[in-house]
Amino acid sequence: MAITTMDGLVAAMAGAQRIILQKASATTVANFYYSLWSTAGIPAAGNITIGNTTAGAIPTDATLGAPNVNAFTGSNTGYAMGWDVATAQPGVVSLYDRLWHAGSFVTSALTTLSLSGQPTLSRVPNTDYSQLELWMEVNAANGATATVVTVSYQDGTNATQTATMDSAVLTSVPTLRMLPFRLANSTGIQKVNSATVSGATGTLTFNLVIQRNLADMTVVSANISRPKQNAFDMAMPIVYTDSCLSLMYLATTTSSGTLFGEVVVGNG
Repeated sequence: MAITTMDGLVAAMAGAQRIILQKASATTVANFYYSLWSTAGIPAAGNITIGNTTAGAIPTDATLGAPNVNAFTGSNTGYAMGWDVATAQPGVVSLYDRLWHAGSFVTSALTTLSLSGQPTLSRVPNTDYSQLELWMEVNAANGATATVVTVSYQDGTNATQTATMDSAVLTSVPTLRMLPFRLANSTGIQKVNSATVSGATGTLTFNLVIQRNLADMTVVSANISRPKQNAFDMAMPIVYTDSCLSLMYLATTTSSGTLFGEVVVGNG
């Protein structure tokens, strides 16, 4: 069932779950995204080392690092209907559903990392893969120089495509940095086939993460963000009972600062 009337919207808001978030400060560099997946707080820190470099894994709300999402009533659908967050440093905080991740891949030489037997992605509304993004999550600071990572993947129409991360953003990368792959077209991504490390050699340690953006919030100054987003502001992206809610931070300075926030998940 889905919300189709104003009465249904009101009922979903009345029965909504309020998920509290609190994260310790992470070390950052201005103008880059950082993963808060393994940062201490509420929820507890997730494992930055996924532990699967062949098939990857589907994280859920039961995975360490994700908050619990309550079951919905009967055949009801879940929606993100409220989003509020602030940090001790200005920046942008992004809320994602983390759909698939694999790693850690540790490379110190030119190589191709092959993946196989991946589970089918779930939690893709209307099987619209254009909503999905592919990111590199750096696990350890590295001094890789002139290294290039090219990913082979299946797009939203199941055609094989490639996406490349070039050396300009892979030189002296700190831990927890998140780097987006520029996908070949607007149909999105269903599956990663392989990752090829080329160019100059250098140790590189990373995860591959497929995720779906739910909301962003600009923190304009210390502990002061934009007004809280409601259901209309957010356009009510679907949230599932097993969604793995995770956070990223776009930095403006050398730390993220302590983070406090909440997500409201409607049941309608």
